[in-house]
Amino acid sequence: MPAGAGKEIPRRISDVLGNLQRLYAAGLVISEVSPSGATFYVRNLTDHQLMQQLFTQKVEIFGAALMPSLTHGCVLGPADFQILAEQVTTAASTRGILLRYLPAMPDRADYLAGYWFY
Repeated sequence: MPAGAGKEIPRRISDVLGNLQRLYAAGLVISEVSPSGATFYVRNLTDHQLMQQLFTQKVEIFGAALMPSLTHGCVLGPADFQILAEQVTTAASTRGILLRYLPAMPDRADYLAGYWFY
C-alpha cells in the first residue's frame, strides 16, 4: 500500500490516479499518495517519456473542465496540478513524477501549475 494510504485523499487526486490506472494498468506504480498529491512512475517508461505522455494525454488524464491559469503557471497544463520531474537524473535520483494538488497547498501562491522539470 502506498505511503499516505488511509488518509482522506481529495476526489480530484483519486480521479486522476484512476485515469492513470486505466491508461497504464499494471505498469503504473504509485509510490506515495497524500492529500496534497502523489508520486508515481510507469514501468518501461523513463520519467521524461512519461512526462511527455502526461502532456499529450492531458485531457484523458486531467479532463478538459479545468482550463489552465494564465497567472499561476504553465498555460498548457491543468490549473489545479503541478506536475514535476527531474531534468537530469543521477544514481541518487528517486524515480517518479510528482503530482502536486495545488488546492491542498497552504501556500498555494508559491507554486506554479502545469508541467515542470527541475
